[in-house]
Amino acid sequence: MKYKQDGNGIYLLRLDRGDKMRKSIESFFLETKLNGASVQGIGALEDPELGYLPPDTKFFDRKLFSGSWELVSFSGNLTYKEEKPFLHAHAIISGHNYAVVGGHFFDANVSVLCELVITPFQKRINRVENHTLGIHEWDMK
Repeated sequence: MKYKQDGNGIYLLRLDRGDKMRKSIESFFLETKLNGASVQGIGALEDPELGYLPPDTKFFDRKLFSGSWELVSFSGNLTYKEEKPFLHAHAIISGHNYAVVGGHFFDANVSVLCELVITPFQKRINRVENHTLGIHEWDMK
């Protein structure tokens, strides 16, 4: 993992082959002590795990996509859940047949590299549990 900050406060984060994507992004967040941020990116992944949350179940339907995949689009945010960094993101991936699939992002290994743009929030964003939906959402207080 390598990063630098541009002149506008935006961070450019590069993840290299073998990096665990979630761990690397959350480690960056801890290291930089950001209040919160939005994150977008592209790259190439190995064995990404994505999911779908049926609204009436409160449990994700998770699926591991074995092998190498292009990360066509990665979009999400970095906030705090129970005082720890929390990445909430969605990913669109494409395989060797050029068909795309997408969903809630759980994790993946970087197979070639990932290039991420991280835009910091000015104010800290914490997550609170929504018992009805079974998720942790932004605390808007």
